[in-house]
Amino acid sequence: MNVDQAKTIPISDVAERLGAKLHKRIKPHITVWFSPFRNEKTASFHIDERTNSFKDWGHHLPKGDVIDLWVDFHGLKRNDPESTKQALKALEAFDTIPRTTIYKEAKAMTYSDHYQIKKLSDRVTAANLKEEIDRRRLPKGLVERYVKQSSIYDNETKKTFYAFAFENDKEGHEINIYNPRLHKSFKTCIGPKAISTFPAHPEATDVTAFVFTGFFDFLTWLNLKGLPKPNEEYIVSNGDSMISSVGEYLTSKNVQIARVLSFTDHDVSGSGERTMHALASILEAEGVHFGSMDHLYDGHKDLSAAHIGNTSGLQSAYRANSPRQTLRPR
Repeated sequence: MNVDQAKTIPISDVAERLGAKLHKRIKPHITVWFSPFRNEKTASFHIDERTNSFKDWGHHLPKGDVIDLWVDFHGLKRNDPESTKQALKALEAFDTIPRTTIYKEAKAMTYSDHYQIKKLSDRVTAANLKEEIDRRRLPKGLVERYVKQSSIYDNETKKTFYAFAFENDKEGHEINIYNPRLHKSFKTCIGPKAISTFPAHPEATDVTAFVFTGFFDFLTWLNLKGLPKPNEEYIVSNGDSMISSVGEYLTSKNVQIARVLSFTDHDVSGSGERTMHALASILEAEGVHFGSMDHLYDGHKDLSAAHIGNTSGLQSAYRANSPRQTLRPR
């Protein structure tokens, strides 16, 4: 059995064999299960039958396929050749099960007016992207947990290039590629524009939510602080224009979320500061405490830029994890 064959095994059959229990169907193609990874009172394991993928909201790994499910369950590393080999051997037991047609394969490309995503890869292998990971002083394994390598076709120049692709909540992709000659990043969105969320455990209380403008700030924070904890929620706005969506998302969970810490950009236009105050106003009305963490990267555009600059004392400041200003409900 090869990887492509394994990915057509119905993921619900594998999940059930591993101990998942069906809870309910919430959409024609989405079912909710009690997770095979733990005993839980609130079902948090979602299966998308259309794409034959799963998302376990009880941990903070990205969505996965059949191979990822087997690898995660056995405590192995995703995208590791040896782990994949073990998974393929074990999944041969499911070889007699009728296969599913994966919806994602039916739509070969994600379109925008200018660009097309030709291919998404879990592993970062392109030289320019590996150089950018090094420049940002991030572990490659961490980046590969949350970001994909994309092969993008430019409809105007008729050329293909590699870029980072960060999925949002509407299955669009935030595209980022750094130009070392111009010392700036090219950014765009292919597909629907939306925020990207990484929820806390469904049963967690007194949750702290962290809000970032871009995914490199999000990854920088995880690199410095460690992977998300069950009582931590992470939101990437994917642009200041999406702040109202961030506010709506946070207020919809105000019973669970106790405080919000924001990492807004320092920019000449003042957009980041206006965004911070707009979000504070939204949360203030709901009784959610709000704090700004931008003092940690004073003198830099954002958290990632400060980390690249390796400012003296920055690491210890991050460990303190205390906001400069807290806007409390009136």
